[in-house]
Amino acid sequence: MITTIISNNCTGGAVLHELGMEFRTPTINLQILPEDYPRFCANLGEYMDKELYETRLFLQQDREKLFKMFGGIPDFPIGNVGDVLVCFQHYGTFQEAKEKWNERKAKIDYDHIGYIFHARGEGYKAEAAVFLALDLPNKLCITQDFEIPGSVRMDREGFEAVNDKLRIVQAYDYRGWVNGLK
Repeated sequence: MITTIISNNCTGGAVLHELGMEFRTPTINLQILPEDYPRFCANLGEYMDKELYETRLFLQQDREKLFKMFGGIPDFPIGNVGDVLVCFQHYGTFQEAKEKWNERKAKIDYDHIGYIFHARGEGYKAEAAVFLALDLPNKLCITQDFEIPGSVRMDREGFEAVNDKLRIVQAYDYRGWVNGLK
């Protein structure tokens, strides 16, 4: 049974919330950019051993990734853990985000882990393919607006915001996935 979900965005938190599970993951209420997420997953233990730092100055490659995802440099806390950007769009301050990150990373159950990559838009097709090729247990790739073998396609109508929280409304058996039935 999966008890920890490592996700690149709010989808993992929405699944945990809908299933009434404890948040045993630092990847709640944030965005790890699709270009960084497969590398983050493939080396999760190494990244969890690194300190999370606030970032205000960005390398050109990071600026390009932020512009692709958000259309510019967003006005919310952003950090980095090693060479991976972590965008905390649902936190008021970096300090608040870092405290939650550290609190939840201490709860990771490495023996019962699942990975969700939510790739929104065809511009992230290559990253989705890289993720699917990783030798990871219990991985789920959700694609939005495109499909590749091994992924689950959900379109924009499959998600909705309720009280500023993401809710998944498209039918998928997350409980079966978490329980190892999928």
